[in-house]
Amino acid sequence: MAPELAYVMRMTEKCDVYSFGIVALEVIHGTHPCDLLSNFSLSMLVKDILDPRLPLHIADQVMTNQVLSVILIAMQCINTNPQARPSMQQVSQRLSPPKFLPACHIYSFQALTFDHLINIVQTNIDDQAHE
Repeated sequence: MAPELAYVMRMTEKCDVYSFGIVALEVIHGTHPCDLLSNFSLSMLVKDILDPRLPLHIADQVMTNQVLSVILIAMQCINTNPQARPSMQQVSQRLSPPKFLPACHIYSFQALTFDHLINIVQTNIDDQAHE
């Protein structure tokens, strides 16, 4: 349940976006992400939130980028500030096709933290703005 729903008792599109983010994380994590969210930190390794049953081949750059894109989108969807969450239309656009994160090769997937991932995305956004 979106945090703001507990206060205002009114469903909005942003509540649905939050729910989508939780479901996406649940699929990636393999269980409900409540413990994950309560212990989340930017220094957490991305690989630690993945369900070990996922057939993810770390050497497969396309697969890795798709998983990283879903994780990023899910994290944006569960932002505690409803106004900072994307719309479902934006989520749909970001999911198809997922963007390639060219700077991901700088970090080993095994050592990639959420802070690294956010910095990679920000660098890519800045680079696109300068083009």
